[in-house]
Amino acid sequence: MSCANKTSYLIKGRSSDFADGNKVYLLYLDANEEPVFIDSTVCKKNSFVFRGVADTIRVATVAVLDTLNCEDGISIDLILEPGKISIEGFDPETNHLHVATGTSLNNVLDRFSREMMPHVNNPDSLFPFIASYIRENIDNPVGGFLFDRYHFSMPW
Repeated sequence: MSCANKTSYLIKGRSSDFADGNKVYLLYLDANEEPVFIDSTVCKKNSFVFRGVADTIRVATVAVLDTLNCEDGISIDLILEPGKISIEGFDPETNHLHVATGTSLNNVLDRFSREMMPHVNNPDSLFPFIASYIRENIDNPVGGFLFDRYHFSMPW
């Protein structure tokens, strides 16, 4: 990767939740909320890898599906940006599930997810917390992603 194009990404996922044979899709939603598939692979040794070029920094999703039961799956939102992106498994200590890390914007999403946990059961502190992250990240895809995800449940 060090000699690779400055827009290259490498996504590595590893977890006991990623069973061998699971199909894994990398996709994003277009302006009409239709899925645009970027790549796909199959889990081997509880892991998967995607390599490519991030021509545009965007919100994307990694979907890990059980090939025997496509109703059950794991969906991981991330920011598709240049660099090495890592997806690890469930952390039972924090109830923190499959968050991407390793690049600047994915680290912001990871921090948001971890810091949000104490606010989840308290709307009086949750909504101001989310709004502060949106404001802090209004000029990058994280702010737009958080606004899109939470604006329906937030009081105006």
